[in-house]
Amino acid sequence: MALLRRWLSAFGGGGEGGLQALAAAGVGSAPVAACPSVWRQQAQAHERQPGPSSGGIAQAARTEAGTGKLHIVWPGSGTCFFWQAGVMARLSERYRLASLPAVGSSGGGLVALLGACEVPPGEAVRLAFRLAREAGVYERPWGLAGVWRGLVHRWLSELLPADAAARCAHVSLVVTQVPSLQPLKLSGWRCRNDLLTAALASAHIPFLLDGSFATSCRGQAVLDGSFHYGWLGRPHSLVPPQGPSLVFDPRHDPHLAAALRARGPGAALRSLDDAGARALVAMGRDYAERLAESGVLRGCGLEEHARHPPRLDLDLDLGLGLGLPSGGARSALPGSGGGVCGAGSGLLPSSSMSLGASSAPLRHARA
Repeated sequence: MALLRRWLSAFGGGGEGGLQALAAAGVGSAPVAACPSVWRQQAQAHERQPGPSSGGIAQAARTEAGTGKLHIVWPGSGTCFFWQAGVMARLSERYRLASLPAVGSSGGGLVALLGACEVPPGEAVRLAFRLAREAGVYERPWGLAGVWRGLVHRWLSELLPADAAARCAHVSLVVTQVPSLQPLKLSGWRCRNDLLTAALASAHIPFLLDGSFATSCRGQAVLDGSFHYGWLGRPHSLVPPQGPSLVFDPRHDPHLAAALRARGPGAALRSLDDAGARALVAMGRDYAERLAESGVLRGCGLEEHARHPPRLDLDLDLGLGLGLPSGGARSALPGSGGGVCGAGSGLLPSSSMSLGASSAPLRHARA
């Protein structure tokens, strides 16, 4: 059990070891190299934002040489998948996410797919709880262990449209290669099944999903893609080396941090019921709203992807009344990869992601 919890912390980026690794690498101490306008707006927004955390309102990754396109980055975040889904819902109202380059891993990769395919978060959350209930997850001694992969595959199969591969043409998913444990970015989807296989591979927590350590994707053994970002503290395993990036990591939201602390130690490890899922979606949406009001999103160049007029018909009333067990339902089905959010001793500081030589080289494999 201790080993399993170590894996969960590693792939969620929420473990104490992951935070220590990031601190040792100097995350939060390096200046922004070439994205001053975005960073100034981000910093000013944080100064206006109340909250006990040193975490700020948006994570603007540094820009290296060149003027690459803006990327949206969705790290694995475990049950805080629901927070990311709320962020995605707010962005989808104002922007065409299918036209925005996005990189994701674990549960964050699933959010990237849902955003590009314009799947309402309420629909995704309701289906997740229904599938878990139908599979008898709440009565099983080991919960989702061993059946997780099949449930996530069915969940994606029912949610994603037939043309999902085309809609996700600008989405890349990160996996971890075995045995080298190096990050590998996948893109260039040949078909819907190719996309689903990569999404499941990016979310493959060793032993937990189907009892196997690794899984096969495009002819090679791989596992969960959040290993470098979450445990080793190497954001460049997800963040593109050129151009500005918006990184939607739940640990950067001081309001979410306060809510987790209010629930006491280990809050993110406990079961999450339907009300908890709704609350996380709402908090993610509020976070994105604060970004919009602060001007950060405009400063990052999102306006070229704006909807005219904005789309305001998203399914935001989750209405999850499913008669779940009184003890709460484990809602980690959607955020399959990524362990737990907010576990450990604190939050990542909101500043530039600049690790220099400590970052693992990210290979890019297209179909």
